[in-house]
Amino acid sequence: MWHTNWNGCQRSETWITIDMKKEQNVAMLKYTPRQGGGTNGNITAYEIYVSKDGQTWGEPVATGTWANNKCCEICKI
Repeated sequence: MWHTNWNGCQRSETWITIDMKKEQNVAMLKYTPRQGGGTNGNITAYEIYVSKDGQTWGEPVATGTWANNKCCEICKI
């Protein structure tokens, strides 16, 4: 489980970079929220960016919202 700081912290923008080592086609991402405990830390809004060099990102290829629950969500790109 990955989680940002939460005790006394203001909500802030958070990102994760996945280096796939080579150019690959990606059709979707699957997100599984925290299954134990509450719903704190769940991702409810997202923007997906892609880059060929890890430096230049441009506009998001997908944006949206997910329900604040324990269900898996899929983002089609």
